[in-house]
Amino acid sequence: MITNLVATLSITCYLATGKPCANGQLPIPYVSCAVDRNSTNHFCLGQWLYIEGIGLRRVDDYTSVKIHERIDLFTSKSKHFALKWGKKHRKVYLIK
Repeated sequence: MITNLVATLSITCYLATGKPCANGQLPIPYVSCAVDRNSTNHFCLGQWLYIEGIGLRRVDDYTSVKIHERIDLFTSKSKHFALKWGKKHRKVYLIK
């Protein structure tokens, strides 16, 4: 159930580094996403989000760079894909 709109945020892609996420697990392509630690007033690890035009993603990690108002989506595709994706702006909703 989609509950409420958090905000319109920047959405980017990232690739696996081979390290586990903040939740202790390896990221899952097209499921895992990372948020800024300072956004934890909106998001917590394990929480599901609905990103408009993209679908459901689970907060599994924190971004390494402190850039506010951004979510990184984990992809298993190439670095080229992630760079081509660039930055998109989408509405993000909390799922309960």
